[in-house]
Amino acid sequence: MRRRSTVWRLAGAPHYTDQFRLWWGDDVDHHFLLNFLRARGFLTSLRVVIALVGAGMAVALLALLATDLADPAGPMRVLVTGITVVAVAWPFYWLFGPWPTPRMSITLFLFIDIGIAVAGLAHRDPLAGLTATPVFAVTGIYILFFHGARAMVAHLAIVVVAIAALAARLAVSDYPEALPLTVGKTAVALLVTVFILPFAQFAFWLIRNSSVESLFDPLTTLANRRGLRAHMSRLIGTGEPLSDLCVFVIDIDKFKNVNDRHGHAVGDDILVQTAAQVRRVLGEPALAARTGGEEFVAVDAMAADRAAEVGSLLRAAIGEVGPPGVTVSIGAACGPVHSMECFERLLHKADTAMYRAKHDGGDRVSIADPA
Repeated sequence: MRRRSTVWRLAGAPHYTDQFRLWWGDDVDHHFLLNFLRARGFLTSLRVVIALVGAGMAVALLALLATDLADPAGPMRVLVTGITVVAVAWPFYWLFGPWPTPRMSITLFLFIDIGIAVAGLAHRDPLAGLTATPVFAVTGIYILFFHGARAMVAHLAIVVVAIAALAARLAVSDYPEALPLTVGKTAVALLVTVFILPFAQFAFWLIRNSSVESLFDPLTTLANRRGLRAHMSRLIGTGEPLSDLCVFVIDIDKFKNVNDRHGHAVGDDILVQTAAQVRRVLGEPALAARTGGEEFVAVDAMAADRAAEVGSLLRAAIGEVGPPGVTVSIGAACGPVHSMECFERLLHKADTAMYRAKHDGGDRVSIADPA
């Protein structure tokens, strides 16, 4: 249950150049959008759209092979034929194959970029070849959403080289007024395929990271209540087996008194250290969240008979933070989770167990009875 996204690092960025630098260096979470689409039932539709785009390209390439090759019998035909075979197979892969890994994904789409460039250069009519370059925007849009700035630069490098080669071919052709025609067509091609996409990708990156930021607690950098539910919803949506899941609800005892006695700065430090101890005890890939002022929730896959032991480790570790006398009450509930309703029931049982521990005097662990 690894947290796939990190806190938005742009918060408080002093200058727009810092934001561009972060955008360039960001290792884009390829699965973020996939999980978002899967949870809303749109991933299959996206597969169909990508397959249809590939089918359309296959039809265009077959037509090119039949009628418009500049070199009907030379090596260019071999290249275009090979690209056509890939284009014909493309819809079947996207409809029936697994979703590609990030590396395979960018490799596939950069290969398609090269295929589009070769097809344009293979066209008998240099004007038709240059006019077809806006098709590069199709692969660019996919890269915009699913990959980062460096992948976009690789895409744009292929596009610029292809447009330059096609423009040079048109400029020396027999077309009337070939030079001004080349300038006009090249400007349009660059506008559609090169100048718009990087800015659109940067804007999407800002929006996506703003959305991610809303799922995290800025003080502790743990997930917040909304982030906890969003993560669990995505996890359940993947179909991964969740037969042994334990939910811990952790509440700092008499936290208001700690704030009143030592001040809010000390209180904040206790919250930060508590979050760090929860992370340390549970480790990866457990999920930890701060769901209220002094309340934390931790979710991990483990056998139910380990809940008391882990709860005691959490209680002891958190007792080491802050001023002497800081204690926590912990409730735990374990069971299978097959839906968000199952998770909510487990969370409610753990919360009830935590209040039972608090009612019994605090500084203890209470385990909910299995249903």
